Amino acid sequence: MALAALVGVAQAGLGIAQAFSGPKPDTSGVRQAILQNAAIRAQNERTNQIWQTRLDQTKQQYGRNQDSASRAYTSLQLKENEQLEAYLTQRAGMLKQLIELKGRYGAREVYGKSAARDASQPDRDYGVAVRTLHQNMVRFSNQVDRDLAEVARQHQIADENAYAGISVPPAMLSEIPIPEIQAPSGMNMGLKIGSAILGGLSTFASLKAPSAGGGNSNRSFAQGVDVPISQMPAGMAFP
Repeated sequence: MALAALVGVAQAGLGIAQAFSGPKPDTSGVRQAILQNAAIRAQNERTNQIWQTRLDQTKQQYGRNQDSASRAYTSLQLKENEQLEAYLTQRAGMLKQLIELKGRYGAREVYGKSAARDASQPDRDYGVAVRTLHQNMVRFSNQVDRDLAEVARQHQIADENAYAGISVPPAMLSEIPIPEIQAPSGMNMGLKIGSAILGGLSTFASLKAPSAGGGNSNRSFAQGVDVPISQMPAGMAFP
């Protein structure tokens, strides 16, 4: 009985080995998909690096735009402050001159319409000069306001131009799905292994113990038939 089991197991093992040594599954599609996905990931990484560099450059450009606008704002404000200071200084001088003129006219002690007209002339001159000075200052301030608005507009345009380069994020490639491994053509691996095991069981069954009354003759497994020990070739008998 032990001999029959050993022979059956041996035959099953040989069949399994033959099943595994047969046609292999087709993995070419899987290999190709893995290589393509590796290339896609590398491409996406390069695209992301370029995108990050562009974002950094845009951020730096924003900073430069802000610095340029700030310098322009400061320059215009300084000019306006200088102009206002000059305006106040000039007006103070004009007022001082008016006071001096009125003092001289008052010291003359001249009376009459002509004298009164002459005495009021410094006030008229001062009024005209002050109005002219004030109008000039208003025009200058209005021009500064227009220049400040232009600086803001140019700043906005510069930022919009910088943003145009990053307004649309790059499209990343999608990885392809990994295909299923294709089974070999013909009988699949499970059927081959199952056939090998069934073959081993068949051999085991054909080598079952002799029926009662069969004597003490030993057995061989030539074609699955019991053969008397006297008819077996030399070296094939089992004690």
